Amino acid sequence: MEHSFKTCPKWIFENINNHLYDLYLLADIDIPWKNDPQREHPHLRKYFFELYENELKIRKFPYEIVSGIDEVRLKNAIKIIDRRF
Repeated sequence: MEHSFKTCPKWIFENINNHLYDLYLLADIDIPWKNDPQREHPHLRKYFFELYENELKIRKFPYEIVSGIDEVRLKNAIKIIDRRF
């Protein structure tokens, strides 16, 4: 949000820790980028991935990176969840 609009509503920062989860799955950037109305900044994929990962680390949220293409990604996510729980 800050990247696109140069600001982020204060209530987001005030409430970010109110919704804690047992595990966050951070999607790796190994899937080829495809243009669609929901995606932008293909040249900034690594930047945003690192930004999200740093936020998870700073907040000490439990997370794992899930990678793979199509069914492999789904299977990898399931393996991560099975291993953690």
